[in-house]
Amino acid sequence: MPDLDLAVAFKKSRVEDLLRLGRRVLGRRFSWDVSGNVDGKVGIEGAWAERRYHGALEMRDLRLHTASSVFPISRVAVQVGQDQVRLLPVKVRLAPGVDVVAEGTLRDISPARGRRRLTVKPRYDFTVYSDAIGLGDLLKFGRAFGLSESRDFTADGVGTFTMHATGWAWPLSKPNIIARATIRSARLMIPGLTEPLNIPRARIQIYGKQIIVNPVVAVMGTSVFTGWLMHAGPSREPWNFSVAADKLSVAQGAQWFAATQNSGGGSFFERLSGISSLLGSSRPAHSLFSRLNAQGHFASSVVNYRMLRLRNFRADVQILHRAIRLSDVTFDAGAGRGRGKILVDLGQTPARLSAEVSTDGTRLQTLTPYLPVQLAKLRGSYSASGHFTTRGITHTEIMRSLQGEARIKFSNVDLGDFDPVGLIARHSRMDVSEAAPPPDLIPSAVARLQVQNRQVTLSGLPLNVSGALLEVSGSYDFDGSATLRVHADLSGLPSRRFRTQPEKGSLPRLAEVHLGGTLRDLRVVPAMRLSQKQP
Repeated sequence: MPDLDLAVAFKKSRVEDLLRLGRRVLGRRFSWDVSGNVDGKVGIEGAWAERRYHGALEMRDLRLHTASSVFPISRVAVQVGQDQVRLLPVKVRLAPGVDVVAEGTLRDISPARGRRRLTVKPRYDFTVYSDAIGLGDLLKFGRAFGLSESRDFTADGVGTFTMHATGWAWPLSKPNIIARATIRSARLMIPGLTEPLNIPRARIQIYGKQIIVNPVVAVMGTSVFTGWLMHAGPSREPWNFSVAADKLSVAQGAQWFAATQNSGGGSFFERLSGISSLLGSSRPAHSLFSRLNAQGHFASSVVNYRMLRLRNFRADVQILHRAIRLSDVTFDAGAGRGRGKILVDLGQTPARLSAEVSTDGTRLQTLTPYLPVQLAKLRGSYSASGHFTTRGITHTEIMRSLQGEARIKFSNVDLGDFDPVGLIARHSRMDVSEAAPPPDLIPSAVARLQVQNRQVTLSGLPLNVSGALLEVSGSYDFDGSATLRVHADLSGLPSRRFRTQPEKGSLPRLAEVHLGGTLRDLRVVPAMRLSQKQP
């Protein structure tokens, strides 16, 4: 039953020697080291089962050594009490005028208090905090400890943080961490992006294996993103997120990526190929994208690309194994509502893209910028559904392998001041009246499109225009040329369409007109055939 009355004194001792001794006892190695002088004394008194501690240590001229940098440490004072060891606040200087404060406690180091034996094991309690710190200095500090692999990532801005770590001191265990941080006016330069990602405000909270970033506000170009991120459990579990944008321009967003800068301002597919090549194995962002595992929700008040404008855009997003999947996509377009799903799989070679889209009640006037100028006053609505697939990342590959089909249903179509019957009649040399009333509304019609071999094909589209039965078919080539064939049965035309009443049997029944040129400027071509068969 030994009774202890011991004292351990340190005079002009070296801190690094004590750390080496501690590593031997603990059997652990660390990627950092501390050098400096230590003075003081620690006493141990009482029976072994009821031992008590007391004393104090003072450390000076301290330096924190990492693989890449050395950080000065202010004077350190350690107080040893009966049941705990306390580290008084100490400053670690990251840069001139930039300090991080650390303090901590080692609790329950005595096996008993009075005559009552304790069953708890010693625990450590360590806190690091800063009221104002530059993000660049903090990033440098993290890299010095190997916490950041990327050397191309840079940041500036101001933040505050507090990190609290607790765990068993004997045997030594991994800490349970609770941390809070606030970021203000941050600018992050991420590999592959052409401009910084501005973060006016973000709040980060860590509870053990749970990380919450809420709220976060980010700005790229003229788009402002707000939302939250969260991760819980093992690293293999996905990040969850919800992000909303006030507006998003696809053309502008494509220019945020360095690989699109030499696209020559081409089409969306050319910009898409630039984004895809950015994520190739030779790019610095490849490693980050390959490991990315996230799922969540994205929303934007407006998504636009050139003349296409989608409002109230919503989508569920999943990013895994270099594949981006958008499901349950909804949007408003032209007073109608649309739905769809999109898959961009960059893990396959060549990359695979697929999409299913449907719209309901969309205004026909949204299509007039792409149609012949004679249809500028087109009115009505349409519903459409289709699916498309393609492979590749370059414009040529995508266009060559694009295939799919679509079904379009038109309702209450008003052709405005365009009179297709008059056009056909005139080119058929009929005695048509120029003062004829405008065509009646077309109550409904269904068109079927097929995309294959760099061409969009329109199969027979039946139309009843003021008594004339028309069947329209044609094709549009990806080089910009279009052809249209209109087959007409004119036997049902009312007599008021003609200047003079035609004699019985003198009215041609069937006519056919061919048009060619660009889609915006279709003109009648000489491939016109007229049948003189009588009804």
